[in-house]
Amino acid sequence: MDTDIKFDASLLLASESPRRAAMLREHGFSVLCSPARVDESVYDGLPVDRRVVALAELKAKEGSRD
Repeated sequence: MDTDIKFDASLLLASESPRRAAMLREHGFSVLCSPARVDESVYDGLPVDRRVVALAELKAKEGSRD
């Protein structure tokens, strides 16, 4: 899927997932990949909906330190 929509800013993707980066690019995003090196197991006990948010926040904090 290709789109004519392009965004001016790049997204910082804190993931090593090539598929995730490809999907974002297919939808018009410019993507910079900088995997966050975090221990994702610290949130294993949380319900999935809270775990996703907690991991995103942790990765964002770690990414902003670089």
